[in-house]
Amino acid sequence: MFGREAHGRMVAWVLLVCASIGAQAQLNNHLRDSLLNELALRSGPSERLAPLKDLCWSYLFSDKALPYLHELDSLTALLATDPDSIVRRTALGFRSCMYYQRGYLHKFRRNMVAAQQDFREAVRTGRANRDTLNIANGLSALGASYLALDMPAQALRYYDEELALIQATAEKSHMYTSDIHIHQAEALMRLGRFDEARNTLMRTDTSTFGRHALTLMGLGQLEAFEGDTMEALSVMARAVHIMRATKQPWDLLSILQPIGRLQLKAHRTSEALTTLTEAIILARTIGDDAALAGCLVIAGRAQMILGDAGSAEGAYREAMDIAQQHGFVGIARESGDDGGVVHAAEALFNLYKVQGRAADALFIAEQWVNWKDSLHRMEGREELLRFELQQAQLTDSIADAQRVQEATQELRLVLESERTQRKFLLALGAAVLSLVSFAIYFLLNRRERERNKATTALQRREQERMIHDLRMRELMSEDLHEELGAGLSALKLWSEMDLSEEADPHRRQLLAKRSAMADELVMSLRQIVWAMNSPNTTVKQLVDYLMDHAHLHCAQRGLRLHAECSCDWPLLYLGPEQRRNPFLVLKEALNNTVEHSGASRVELRITWEDALLIDIRDNGKGTTTDPDQLPGNGLRKMKRRIAAIGGDLQLNGSAGMHVRIRIPFQSAVGN
Repeated sequence: MFGREAHGRMVAWVLLVCASIGAQAQLNNHLRDSLLNELALRSGPSERLAPLKDLCWSYLFSDKALPYLHELDSLTALLATDPDSIVRRTALGFRSCMYYQRGYLHKFRRNMVAAQQDFREAVRTGRANRDTLNIANGLSALGASYLALDMPAQALRYYDEELALIQATAEKSHMYTSDIHIHQAEALMRLGRFDEARNTLMRTDTSTFGRHALTLMGLGQLEAFEGDTMEALSVMARAVHIMRATKQPWDLLSILQPIGRLQLKAHRTSEALTTLTEAIILARTIGDDAALAGCLVIAGRAQMILGDAGSAEGAYREAMDIAQQHGFVGIARESGDDGGVVHAAEALFNLYKVQGRAADALFIAEQWVNWKDSLHRMEGREELLRFELQQAQLTDSIADAQRVQEATQELRLVLESERTQRKFLLALGAAVLSLVSFAIYFLLNRRERERNKATTALQRREQERMIHDLRMRELMSEDLHEELGAGLSALKLWSEMDLSEEADPHRRQLLAKRSAMADELVMSLRQIVWAMNSPNTTVKQLVDYLMDHAHLHCAQRGLRLHAECSCDWPLLYLGPEQRRNPFLVLKEALNNTVEHSGASRVELRITWEDALLIDIRDNGKGTTTDPDQLPGNGLRKMKRRIAAIGGDLQLNGSAGMHVRIRIPFQSAVGN
């Protein structure tokens, strides 16, 4: 059973194909040559628009599209002021399409701010031109951008708006609604509304091979979301069989890659390698370098699992060369491969270390660190954008509520005035009473509005402070990575290289200590960056981090670890201190086990019972002394850290050392 995040990334790869973005024109070298020849023969601005647009489609995921997008931008801006109304309308249609194409290029490079700006311009231009399909394309792209930012509720709103537009205006709406249903199903899956997602997929039109295959892929991903991996792979196999009938290699490639990834996660490694080999051949045939790099990284993982280190090295190196050539580090092409080449660099670094190839490891380490820094910066920018979009939505909701309140107040004034006029002839006293009542109501309502405005201003100041804190954390984490990360990695490699060449036992011991110290510093640096730069860490992510550290710590020090953490974790978001203190306490407890207990085995159990419970036991010598009376400050610091976040820590040394921690996280806030 896999995590929802990984499945969501795989589903998103399929959905890219569903968008009406000219997939058949992409990555067709013969078509590109024809378009270039056609463009060379056309000199008039209006005549160049169509081949320029098609060339942009064909290079949608490559920087090669930029010069054609620039020219399309200039020509459509020029023709939009042409005296001929037909020319103006045509130019606006191409201009909306240009914004849409350029937005997807930005999205592919994970520049989500620029992507959303272009998608919104595509919608605005389409509305100015009354062009239903361009408006729908822009709305669909905005939905995809919100999915990429992991904001499925907002994405679903745009898909619903797109569906309503198509059903109200398109002559043959059934030609477009199937793709929209698949998009809606993806957002519903991300929201955990699986029954609605299944019903939405069942409404799609499967009369064509392509839509039938993509609908099956959506159903397969839904099975994977719900934990039935075998059924998911069975449904996806039917999708591959149907997609082969289309004889469109790009469409088939978009299905093979996520299936290969799911097979690998299901430990069907040989099948995964066979699937990915076919995907790699297709990617080479059609010239899709981005898909090729992603498939090579996954294939390299499969080959490493199967013990073929030589083939894995070749796959990783080719993927890194392609990424270096085209700038594919941190791409977000719905394939789930964002940061895949970073994984390739890390895998090569570890492989070279094991093989004793220090020079190669040192060369890869520098590239690995630089790519990780780039990826962290992209993730930080997206996190900040996500936060700003959420705050903008909150501000819009407050403004809408204020407008509704004002409109309601005006209506009440009119009704009250009419009622007063009708009753004036019957009872002057009643009219006076009504006026007095209205005056009191108006004053109270005005005071309430003033309180609301003051509250809104206070919230805005708090939001600005939070944004400033997020930006400062991002800058600090970037400085730590840039100033210390590469240097510490290089120091460790130099120590290991000196150690492999040193014969003097005393100097070898010193060099080993220096290498271990560098290891500890690198780990501490990562822990500091994690604590500073993870503003939306959930309880589940904290538990995963604690378990990963425990496994690594015990493995490095020869301790056997028995770990359990199966539980349904609540969706609670933790602050920096709520993440950092439990981790430091776990780290201190494990260090005490290694340094003082003489234990050979550690048991770690993490559960949730209206609070986070962490149980750590070892089979060491323990102590009969009251733990609070032991020398040193380690145990007292552990208690203070847990107490600082509202928790409780108990120690028992009668049979080995037993540390029990309970943290209710009462101050955590759900999203």
